[in-house]
Amino acid sequence: MPKISVIVPIYNAAVYLEKCLSSLQTQSFKDIEILCIDDGSTDNTYALLKRFSTKDKRLKIFTQKHQGPGVARNVGIQKSTGNYLCFVDADDICHKDMLKTAYEQAVNPNHITQTLSAEQITCLKSYRIFFSTFFPIADIVYKSGLKTVSFVHDIFAVRIPNLLYTIPQAQKHHKKWIDELHADFLIFNSVFSQTDFLNYRTDYPKEKTVVSYLGADSHFTPRQEAEILAVKKTYHITTPKYFLTLSDNMPRKNIEHLIRAFIQFLKKTKAKDISLVLAGPHYLNNTKLADLKKTLKLYRSQIIFTGFIKEEDLPALYSGALAFVFPSLYEGFGLPVLEALCCKTAVICSNNTSLPEVAGKAALYISGQKISETTSALETLYQKPTVRKRLLAKAEEQSAQFSWEKTSKIIADTFLKLK
Repeated sequence: MPKISVIVPIYNAAVYLEKCLSSLQTQSFKDIEILCIDDGSTDNTYALLKRFSTKDKRLKIFTQKHQGPGVARNVGIQKSTGNYLCFVDADDICHKDMLKTAYEQAVNPNHITQTLSAEQITCLKSYRIFFSTFFPIADIVYKSGLKTVSFVHDIFAVRIPNLLYTIPQAQKHHKKWIDELHADFLIFNSVFSQTDFLNYRTDYPKEKTVVSYLGADSHFTPRQEAEILAVKKTYHITTPKYFLTLSDNMPRKNIEHLIRAFIQFLKKTKAKDISLVLAGPHYLNNTKLADLKKTLKLYRSQIIFTGFIKEEDLPALYSGALAFVFPSLYEGFGLPVLEALCCKTAVICSNNTSLPEVAGKAALYISGQKISETTSALETLYQKPTVRKRLLAKAEEQSAQFSWEKTSKIIADTFLKLK
């Protein structure tokens, strides 16, 4: 019997982790390994993991220090010894036949429609609407008679596959999901995402779609100087001023472009009182940034790679920045831009895809293509306080247009439309 490697990224999950691990240990599919990657938890998570691992040798613990769930999953992949991979979140509670059913579907994609238990069928039919916030909707749901709604965040796997760090098989599955999506109603997080999808899926009726912008969490608010100084100390930001960017390692985030633009900025201005803070899991060996290693050493005090940022530190990090810079080449929405605006931070961002919808008139726009143009924008925010002041004056009004309450109302109204 093949083995399934179950990968569980974990951070401060003691409150609900026990139920998750118990549901995995009691799976009817027994030949599994449970790879738990703890991301530097500060609660009782690690002790809980140790207790479970002493009773079940299938559970293996790995640790890292605030690198984020993406890196944790990659660690799990590297350490896995199974024939199949299964990713589970720490707050998931898995049905006892989940892995068995998943394995049977992997071997025979049609098998799932033949093996649902009476209990599962009854449970499915007790609902009126199936709402997927991100993942593909299974055929069994489509065939169940339930009304279906899916939230589509973007289709970049179809539009810009060359700008993604992912395996070809993953791109193939994402494309298949987009090609076969036929929910009764689709919700998009921006007009751009809606238009992009409809231009690709010309068979899908526009009247069965709606736009529901996202919101920023309520803790994204301007912070006081003391909190900003504490966060700067935590992430070793020593200059009085800094430009901030927040992203992962994907090429579409255009981080190499920003670094080169900032180096040009330093050469032109000779500025010593400002740094570029790159927040998030950027790894020089995994990107084109490796080509910049020698140059980066010359500016190591002014180009700062923070690694993973704790959620509670983000508002202060945004608030302390001279400007938040987001030169992305493709976004479905662009949540970091909204978070920055909520913290009353000046924004420089690309004028492409969904970003103008989010930033409105509260941003200084760049193409994200010309390094000289981005360098000029950095100079403007650094040398012209009046421009920054004008952007800050518009930040609050622009960010007020977005909220989770508005998002929830549109989703609820969509459900009510489905008879």
